[in-house]
Amino acid sequence: MQRGQFYHQPCFGCREFPAQFRWCEEPPPCPEELKGPRDLGWMLYDMDYTNPEDIRPLFFRASLEDGVLRVPGRNSREVRG
Repeated sequence: MQRGQFYHQPCFGCREFPAQFRWCEEPPPCPEELKGPRDLGWMLYDMDYTNPEDIRPLFFRASLEDGVLRVPGRNSREVRG
């Protein structure tokens, strides 16, 4: 990112929802309306193409904490398919 390059366009759950982003050394202060926890429900994580005959979606339970969305690793128990 520091060189202005990335392999895939970042997105929110799937390619149809591209994410805009920028580099920052320190996150800006959280706006008052985003403070606290917020459950976003199940969010698409990725599609599992390991079996071309049975392509499956992978989901995780998304939530914001003071405006920050933490995405678990693909091998995490939080990612379900």
